[in-house]
Amino acid sequence: MTTFLLLLIILCVVLTVYAYGLKSYYRENECSREVHTISTDDGWHISLYRYYDPNRHGEPVLLCHGLSANRFSLLYPRGSSLTDHLVNKGYDCWIVDLRGSRSSQPPQGVSRYSSEFDDYLRYDLPAALNHILDTTQSSQLHWVGHSMGGMLLYAYELMHGREGIASATTIGSPPGFEGVRMRHHPLILNLMLWAPFIAEIGLRMSSPLISSLKLSLSYAPINWKNMPEGIRFYNIMELPPPRVINALNDWSVTDTWWVDENRVDVLTGLKALNTPLFVIGGNLDKVAPPVNMEYFHKWLPTPDKRILILSRENGTKEDYNHVDLIFSPNAGTEVFEPISEWIAEHANRDVLKEPDEVQLEALKMSRVAIETLESTPESAAPVENSLRSVMPVDESIQDEQWSRALEDAASVLTGLTATKSKANPTVKPKQKSVRKQKSAKKKTVKTAKKPPSKAKAKKKASTKKKATSVSKSKVKKPVKKKASPKKKASAKKKSAPKKKATEKGK
Repeated sequence: MTTFLLLLIILCVVLTVYAYGLKSYYRENECSREVHTISTDDGWHISLYRYYDPNRHGEPVLLCHGLSANRFSLLYPRGSSLTDHLVNKGYDCWIVDLRGSRSSQPPQGVSRYSSEFDDYLRYDLPAALNHILDTTQSSQLHWVGHSMGGMLLYAYELMHGREGIASATTIGSPPGFEGVRMRHHPLILNLMLWAPFIAEIGLRMSSPLISSLKLSLSYAPINWKNMPEGIRFYNIMELPPPRVINALNDWSVTDTWWVDENRVDVLTGLKALNTPLFVIGGNLDKVAPPVNMEYFHKWLPTPDKRILILSRENGTKEDYNHVDLIFSPNAGTEVFEPISEWIAEHANRDVLKEPDEVQLEALKMSRVAIETLESTPESAAPVENSLRSVMPVDESIQDEQWSRALEDAASVLTGLTATKSKANPTVKPKQKSVRKQKSAKKKTVKTAKKPPSKAKAKKKASTKKKATSVSKSKVKKPVKKKASPKKKASAKKKSAPKKKATEKGK
């Protein structure tokens, strides 16, 4: 008995050292430019990771990971990932870590493993979309989802509509479960349900074996011939919430798909999707079989759609399965480039077009012209200076005016016209500038109505005997002095408030 306890203690120590060793070895430095922690309506805190080129101001793109994954699935391989590709194209990329991931924080008393599929749709994704659009001051964004991240798009549109979504791309996202069986061993499912913390530790500790033994799971099949070396599954993998796993298992067995507490039938609603949709699949994928993807694409009601099945028969260097769709060494040209082209075709504002040499020269000349105007002596513009002392200058409006002047100067000098967005000509103005304009108007009105001080009025009355009642100022005149007939005549011409002030002086 003593020997058994000793061996058990030694085993626990070894496993603990191994776990901490893995954590230290696979530790990743945060490479995002910004991390936004947002609150959902039910009290959870989830994270949005922002990646962008500060010298370019592209449209926002929401990237959503799949089941049993997190943001790292969209960041590997480093330097050539889907996120890297889109950032290099100038897009403003936001990766959402859904609830249940290590970065999420549940409310007090709620387990991190208690999430359901509906929770993503009701709380996480609406909060993420609203935050991205508010932060970027954009009217729309582009949605790119891998596996379950694309399934969430289908269900999201049926629950909330397509408002705020300019285009969508789904990668290996099953449009239903016909012919799909997601098998999980009952022992593993029970362990996930009753001891999720232990199940998560076991998953993380065994993750290095996935690459070395080239394992493939039923819900995450991989073509290892199409995978690069060194993918860190330790960082990518998350314990899938048990209730989400159970829901997917039930849907695959019964060939149904209900969300929003069984009020929305997604399978029936798929034929009503209107978002411009780019569907990508692999010819070896058993989770999203090509037959199902092609049938789904055929029956989409929107004419703005596209499908790409990746296979050697269709011109790719390797056949594609489910996981390698986003990790393949050839994904940059075979997967990511078509995605960036699709997004560019559905741009809702013309921010990604870089100026050509003629436009750059015109802008340079216009800046010189503006600098010349700014260096003009103040005496040359007395009217403008007099206005500055009366009206408060709003900096945002002034910047906008200078921007328009610059574009007008460029068009005059070169004959070019400023490019405007064709995809969405009715882009809403920024709310901030509107509020500033209103505040500027209020300040102007307030300045105009402000009466002169009593001290100045008294001084003026003492130096000038002809002084009449000063506008709205309640100036007390010397006692026992009657107003002259001329003053009475002038007082009659005054407004009612001024007349009262005159009578008070009498």
